[in-house]
Amino acid sequence: MQPNGTRSRRWWLQTVANALCSLLLTGNGSPSGPDYIENFSMPDVELASKIEAYLAGITVTDHNPAILFSWDSEALEEFVQAANAEPDGHPQWFSQPRGSVSPKSVMSDIISYLAQLGGGRCDHVLLAPNSLIQYGHLQERLQYMQYDEFMQKCMANVTPGRTLARTFALTVPSIDRAVPTQCLPPPPPVRQLFE
Repeated sequence: MQPNGTRSRRWWLQTVANALCSLLLTGNGSPSGPDYIENFSMPDVELASKIEAYLAGITVTDHNPAILFSWDSEALEEFVQAANAEPDGHPQWFSQPRGSVSPKSVMSDIISYLAQLGGGRCDHVLLAPNSLIQYGHLQERLQYMQYDEFMQKCMANVTPGRTLARTFALTVPSIDRAVPTQCLPPPPPVRQLFE
């Protein structure tokens, strides 16, 4: 750890390299192996329409990727119960005090915290457009959040194997072309927040 809590340049470069590698594996929105999702769909038709309209007004390419979140409602509920039971230690990015945390506030707070580093956002599910540097910074912040002590305490109460959300990369402006980012799981006992 360097002074002022900054990460070493080597760690940062490795994080960016991993993020870019993940993005490059998606290959211009083309199918990418068995995990490719041809018909990614959102159950909320109104939200899907809102996202498609947002995507139509921005540039999303290999050099300006988007990150799409598919939230796990059951994991969020379990996480929220634990968050509301924790007496202190809520992260700085939480807008709600103990007892008032909800799935909606968790999704919104996480996306708002991430959006500080990105090029824009749409609701609680999309960060776009992002330069490659912004994409790398977003991946780094996802890692930072994952290792937060409070987040890990709450994740201990989430059913094993579940994450708060799956993340997808978009390199074309359509949610129908979403490709899983395949985030690497952390070493045990750390729980994975985002898949």
